[in-house]
Amino acid sequence: YQFIGSGEFSVNTPGIGLSQPAKLVDAVISGTAAISTIIYQDIYKDFPCVQLPVCGYYGTGDWEKAKEILSNLDSVDWHKMHNDSLVWYNKYLSAEGLWKNQLLKAYEKGTQ
Repeated sequence: YQFIGSGEFSVNTPGIGLSQPAKLVDAVISGTAAISTIIYQDIYKDFPCVQLPVCGYYGTGDWEKAKEILSNLDSVDWHKMHNDSLVWYNKYLSAEGLWKNQLLKAYEKGTQ
């Protein structure tokens, strides 16, 4: 994490099955802002990141727009983005957040 945190951004590309969450958490832990492709996992869709309009694993999407976004990273407030991702992490993935905002809500939906 020290190596990842030596930069402002960390690149998050999906693996097989479009999995991404661990890499987004790496960005939070390392103190960087994430650059990601399209995020398909429902809980992660509103994760604060520089989101590219492509699917990295399959290579489909708007690569010209992605190039434009990557060329303008200097205009991104990565400190704010990292702070926002830390708030998001605490809301959804911390022990308390996972209980309140995922497990308990799913349980309540199932008992209604």
